[in-house]
Amino acid sequence: MELYDTATVLARVLVSGVIMSIEKSDRELPALERLLTKQTARTAAVLVNSRTAAIHAALAGQGFGYGDEVRLPGIDERTRAFVGWLGMGIGAQGPAAFDEISLSASNADELGTLARQSTAPALVVDLTELGFGPAAALLTDDPGCASRAERLKIFGSQDLRTMWTQQEAEPELVPGVQFNYRLSPLVAACVRMALTRAGRPAADHGPHVVTRSHRMITDFPTAPLAPPATAETTAELAAFGGSPMIPKALRRTVFPVITKEDLFGLLLAQRNAPEDVVGGFTEAYREYVGASHAIPTASGTSSLHLALVGAGIQPGDEVIVPAFTFIATAQAVVAAKAIPVFVDIDPRTYCMNPQAAEVAITERTRAIMPVHVHGLPADIPALRALCQRHGLALVEDASHAHSARIGDTVAGALGDTAGQSLMADKNFPVGGEGGMAFFASADAHHRAEDYLRRHGIDYRMSWIAAAFGASQLQRLPYYDMVRARNAELLGEALTETGFFQPPFVPSGHVHAYNMYRVTLVPSAIGVDDLPIHAVKSAVHELLVAEGVPAREWQNTPIPCHLPFKHRTGFGAGYPFSLNPRAVRDHRPEDFPATARMLESTLVLCRELRAPVEYERLMRYAQAFAKVARRPDAIRKLATDRTFPRPYETVARLG
Repeated sequence: MELYDTATVLARVLVSGVIMSIEKSDRELPALERLLTKQTARTAAVLVNSRTAAIHAALAGQGFGYGDEVRLPGIDERTRAFVGWLGMGIGAQGPAAFDEISLSASNADELGTLARQSTAPALVVDLTELGFGPAAALLTDDPGCASRAERLKIFGSQDLRTMWTQQEAEPELVPGVQFNYRLSPLVAACVRMALTRAGRPAADHGPHVVTRSHRMITDFPTAPLAPPATAETTAELAAFGGSPMIPKALRRTVFPVITKEDLFGLLLAQRNAPEDVVGGFTEAYREYVGASHAIPTASGTSSLHLALVGAGIQPGDEVIVPAFTFIATAQAVVAAKAIPVFVDIDPRTYCMNPQAAEVAITERTRAIMPVHVHGLPADIPALRALCQRHGLALVEDASHAHSARIGDTVAGALGDTAGQSLMADKNFPVGGEGGMAFFASADAHHRAEDYLRRHGIDYRMSWIAAAFGASQLQRLPYYDMVRARNAELLGEALTETGFFQPPFVPSGHVHAYNMYRVTLVPSAIGVDDLPIHAVKSAVHELLVAEGVPAREWQNTPIPCHLPFKHRTGFGAGYPFSLNPRAVRDHRPEDFPATARMLESTLVLCRELRAPVEYERLMRYAQAFAKVARRPDAIRKLATDRTFPRPYETVARLG
């Protein structure tokens, strides 16, 4: 008996408005965790984006890692291959490391009964056959197991508390290799609704009628912003008692933009086979980028992993990466069982410095992996020439660079292979989490596909994510034009202040402005006698008080984060142990251009994206001008307070 149908569940979730919060995990993920623990009488649930991720979580949560032996009686060949890929042996002694349940529309109401039959310390629940794409959970009564499992995700259940630092009270929770197994909140909402409906009495399985008691979640603005008046721009700074340029009630920017096309597209997609929905989206986006081949993935991290595999990276190889990026760049290298070798950035573009990359090449270097930081393409011509001279692969991290270009070539098609995140805070978002790997050759594409098959790895994209991405893709060129216009307008206003500089864009490059990094020039307003990091911190406080959501976005080089200080990897130091000469204990001072950038810049993240109103943009511009006109206020804050350098505080991911 089918206990529910996917169309009813999806419609109910969309009517609730939860799609408006697809990048939020503070509602849907905990709600599904509570439902699962309640139905199974387990203490903790760890949500992940595939069955193989749940198996990894179950093993890593119990402390199993590379070189260990685990008992898994009766496992199939695909699971055996995956456990072998993790570097673990399968032994005949001891109790089973985990039990497993697979839920579908016909047995979803039996979860509690099935869970009571489990005697292993960990229970893997495969939620994929419920119909909303790859999804799974680890259930356990051991809080330590759950915490260690969460650390396989770059963003774990600690999202709102410690995800930015990855630093826990318990030293044993220091993360090793991470795969960003995070489950999309939209998929989680559908799974929760399906399990809820399956648990109702049979008489209550009819269509769900929305009544007035149901409040739809909405991100719609409550009021418009007025254009800034001259009196506001010359008034006292908000930090010193004046009125802010943007009132607190009106500071939230709405993103992503959800339209009827997105909603109808999702509802219509459920009529088609999931693989057709994902395949159609993949082909449309591959054609948009101009790559020869593509593989859709569950996250940006997994797409980078496949890009490296497709490029032929082998265990112990060295891959040169920039010291300034998101941690997933380097973690993908470790996932490929290679060694990330960190180099400094260009002081103007903040992308990888080709000269630094050349110095780092050794006989074991196999690839250079530039990151198009914030949406600005790296110096691909110089890096391509470098790769050709040394016989190396060029692997792009295009996670920030949707629609970015050099000449007529779009990021994702600039290198031999590429990985790109499509998560909900990117310029081009899919339904919560997703990614795309691109390949210039059929051989690279085949290597990546064969790798997944041989090792039993499930990196599949949810059809829900693909359906949402397909409708968003149709509007991407419009959103690109809005961001470019906003960036130009704000750049002109910043340049007029003298104190603030907009991002530098080399000739022939098209910046996607996933983020907008602003550089401070203290000499322009006579505060260059002060430590620049103190000036930056003071300006940060003043801008935030005015309602400008400025932030640091990274405060230390990636090699100074916990996973690369401890280098646990898959366990027992693997793969770092394969190539000890490539391993370094780094300090921020090893990367002077990165350190200088962190000390002297601030970032706007989504504040230039549609539908940011012209009035809001003008208020941002006037807030910067208002602060620049007050060197006395900047000096007072910078001298009255003690500000540490960014990298002297706990390392943050964002």
